[in-house]
Amino acid sequence: MPVLLVETLFKAVGQQVSDNALPEWLWRGCPVYFIDGTGLSMPDTPDNQREFPQPSSQKKGVGFPEARMVALSCAATGAIIDALIAPAKGKATGVLSQMRILARSLTQGDILVGDAI
Repeated sequence: MPVLLVETLFKAVGQQVSDNALPEWLWRGCPVYFIDGTGLSMPDTPDNQREFPQPSSQKKGVGFPEARMVALSCAATGAIIDALIAPAKGKATGVLSQMRILARSLTQGDILVGDAI
């Protein structure tokens, strides 16, 4: 499944679920969101090998491509409202870089909770 399709589905479906959160599920009237990143092992295909290079700790040709997903989830519903999937290494693929991009889904008054990086 194409990465762009997965990201688009997260955003479209997750935002719709989040928009239907009941007012009593908010914190002092404000929506709360969690942000976190995780590593993903990708299927070993030529396309994935090109887009998501293997970690240098793996022998070349043995192992799986690795991606990083950073997701923004709604605390009230648990729905992922936005996510980015990128190579696990490389310029602008780190969690902080991805977090800055995901800020596009937040509005004034939203509360963002994350862990230490």
